[in-house]
Amino acid sequence: MAFSRSLATLCLLPATFGLMLTGCAKTTSTVGQRAAKEEPQLAADVTGRVREIQNRVNDLDAASQQLPGNSEQANRQMIEQCFGDLTRLLPMIEGDYQSGEFRQGIRVLESARQQLASGSTDLASEPTIGQGLRASLRLLENLNSFVFGQDGEITKRIDVVRQKVDQLDTAHGPRNRVIASQAVRGTASVLQQMSAALVDRAGLEGKPTTNPATKPDAGGTAMVR
Repeated sequence: MAFSRSLATLCLLPATFGLMLTGCAKTTSTVGQRAAKEEPQLAADVTGRVREIQNRVNDLDAASQQLPGNSEQANRQMIEQCFGDLTRLLPMIEGDYQSGEFRQGIRVLESARQQLASGSTDLASEPTIGQGLRASLRLLENLNSFVFGQDGEITKRIDVVRQKVDQLDTAHGPRNRVIASQAVRGTASVLQQMSAALVDRAGLEGKPTTNPATKPDAGGTAMVR
């Protein structure tokens, strides 16, 4: 994963410089100078990427707070926007070297988004929204496993989302929209925690640029500010 590898490279640069000293003095000097020049740019790239992830997470979180829509059509449009945000955000966290499973999950999520955007308003949106939320859940699990090493706090928040997604099978109409909205806000909460972990990993000052608006709700009640 390119992003994870960039952070790891940044952390390993001092050790790399030490190893260079044991080689040919001329070669060490040349390589060391080049690496020293590249280190600030690498740090800037990592910082910029983490900050962009933070901003996108905050945008998703803000959008999730407007859910559910006051009608079937309004809710469809708002969920479609959130799915679009996720299809752009999640690959940024995963990095460039994405697994086949991850790419497939993104395709399923994007397919759900497209169906919500172009599907007939006469067709119920519940199955499509459920499909997209299940794909999002699997993608979050994938990220937690391969990027964050099964982080405990992230796992707890993912479990809350899973509970909400499971409830969609037996909820319909307005109740389905409420539960789907809670699942989206739970997804934003997971991503806030991932964002905070990336800030720590990159050694940046501060936590996410805004406090998470959503919090995990193990008790099963609505997630609130």
